[in-house]
Amino acid sequence: MRKYGLLFCALCLASGLAWAQGQGMSKVFVKTTVKNADSLTEVQRGDATAIAHYLESRLAELMAKNYPCMTVLTQQDLVALLDSEKERRLLSDDDLGRLEALGGALGVNYLLSVSVMAAGPGQYYVNGMMIDVWGKSVEGRSGTSVPSGDPSLPGAEAYAQQLVSSLASLKQFSPEKCTPTNLWMGTITFSRGKEKTDRFEPGPLMHATRVYDKGEGTDQTSERSKVEFRIPWAGPVKVTVDYHLTQRKEVTRTFRASCKVPGNWQERTTANGTKSSVENDESTGAGAVNGNAIISLNEGKIVFQLSAEDVEGTFTHHSTSKTSGGCPDEKPENLDVSSNSSAKLGGMSPLTFEAPANPNAKVQSGTNTTFGGGTLSWMLKRTPLKQ
Repeated sequence: MRKYGLLFCALCLASGLAWAQGQGMSKVFVKTTVKNADSLTEVQRGDATAIAHYLESRLAELMAKNYPCMTVLTQQDLVALLDSEKERRLLSDDDLGRLEALGGALGVNYLLSVSVMAAGPGQYYVNGMMIDVWGKSVEGRSGTSVPSGDPSLPGAEAYAQQLVSSLASLKQFSPEKCTPTNLWMGTITFSRGKEKTDRFEPGPLMHATRVYDKGEGTDQTSERSKVEFRIPWAGPVKVTVDYHLTQRKEVTRTFRASCKVPGNWQERTTANGTKSSVENDESTGAGAVNGNAIISLNEGKIVFQLSAEDVEGTFTHHSTSKTSGGCPDEKPENLDVSSNSSAKLGGMSPLTFEAPANPNAKVQSGTNTTFGGGTLSWMLKRTPLKQ
């Protein structure tokens, strides 16, 4: 009980987010493990791990294709949601009781668990089962041997195909039985990349012993962002965001310094000098976020309503400055300061956009290069609705 409680608490955050992404959808968690990894040789461990990774990716693809009304989660999806290395290590456990507890913590309905173990020189045995988490029953079980080498050998591929097609209890999630939740499926991408350089004259500054009267500067900005909406046949819209902004500001000023004359503290003289400074700011953020995409046709136009949350990112600031000249007894200044912090970046504020479209076409595609200073492109196919 204590282990299950720890597992549940460690995954509370992931459970809430996974449920928010797929509320109302049945969910299946595809998990592959390597049996007795510590007792294997380095070569065996590498081969078994390669087979396990291949099967996890391929099984997730086949599950999404054959049962589109289910939300498919993999270990990689969950690693992105979990905060600590300790929580991530819980995913590597292959005990059946732990797997059931993991399924309950994530709010999934089914667990597709596959284990890989060494069966002899160059041979590995693969065993898989589908577990109904809430019914606490095994819905399907299958095993086979796979030779080492390229994990996409026919043996591993054939096993993945056979295991997924044998899951007769999931027929209610197949394309023939379930109703799609999205009227359109495909991809919408908004990308923007721009660079700008401005020259300016900084205004005068006052200092205790200096007067800055002349200066020149440049301000350079480079921005790149991409927000991609992937709309499946059924289930929530998947959005990926990649954002990068850099700014560089260079300023050079001349100044006049009021200096004391050695030996005569009542008399002052003027000396000239220069000061240069450079400031670099960088903001970056990338990841998968929640989003919304509504597509409709209206009077010969296709209408998009899009939004995407910001991504977790970083902000870094680096500043340097140097002075030369000035009073004879004045030491040159050389400063170098850096700082960084976390920030919410990228994403997309709610927006509505429309473009010409053929209302009778089942496929809608196009590109607009003026929208929002960037490029909006789309390739969408009308969902084949059940008759």
